[in-house]
Formats: sequence, C-alpha cells, structure tokens
Amino acid sequence: IWWDEGFTGFMARLPLGALLVASGHDTAPPVYYGVLHAWMALAGDSEFAVRLPSALAGILTIAVLMRLARSLAGSRAALTVGVLLALSRVLVWYSQEVRQYAFATLLAAASLALAVALWREKRWAWLGYVAVTLTGLLSQYPFMGVLSTQNLAAAVALIWSGPRRT
Repeated sequence: IWWDEGFTGFMARLPLGALLVASGHDTAPPVYYGVLHAWMALAGDSEFAVRLPSALAGILTIAVLMRLARSLAGSRAALTVGVLLALSRVLVWYSQEVRQYAFATLLAAASLALAVALWREKRWAWLGYVAVTLTGLLSQYPFMGVLSTQNLAAAVALIWSGPRRT
C-alpha cells in the first residue's frame, strides 16, 4: 500500500459524516470513499479486501466496453476491445490500486454505453444514464470531461444528421 492508497484507506475508515466533511478538503469527491467504507465494513481492511473493488471495476469495465463494441461494430470488434483492454497497462495498474480510478473508468464506460442507448432512442436508459453519470461526477472531478465529450458528440451528430422530420 503506497501513500495515496493509505490515504484512501484512512478516508474510508472515517465515520460517514466526517468522511463527507474531509472529502470537501480533498482532491477527490466522496463517492469512492463511501463505497470503500461500506465495502470495508463487509469485507474487512486487508490488502486483498481493499484492492478487490478496483479489480472488479476493471473486469466490469472490460465487459461493458465489449458489449458496447459488439452493439456498434460486431463480435470481432468486441473481442478485439476485450483483448486490448485486458492487456492495457493503465487499466491493469489502476485495477490494482486502492484509488477511485478503476471505479471512475467503469462509470465512464457505463455512462458512454447508456448514452449510446439514448442516442438510439432507448428511453429505458435515461434513469441509468443519469444515475451512473452523477455517480461518476461525484467520484472523480475529471469525469466532467466524459460528460462534456458525450454532449459534444451528441451536438456533432445532430448537426451532421440535420433536422429530424416528423
């Protein structure tokens, strides 16, 4: 456990009220600390236990992006995405850390997948999109870039396709 991971563990051990106050003075919003707080109450605070949520987030990120790739470009693309992500040094690294990066990556992937569903006029995706994107915004400040990029892509798609005829 290195310095930032130790700090994450310290934050996650705080009572929830103190955690919220302390995260207001930190460089990361409170959601990941709260998730880790709840997880540690269930699984303990061994090194394996506190690293497991990040590992699971990394694995789920691969699954979400493979499903998205399959819906956009077919099975071969999904397999390629899965292999590339499984071999990604950054994703593997962050999936081992007791930090919010793998969690935020999973939320970004899920937000993108739900945004694509919305662009395809799947009305059921609204609630999930709002929940996942809001959780992402409350787990990592740079997540605002995910939201900005999705909105820019939607604007370009609307301009590119022209006005809809009803």
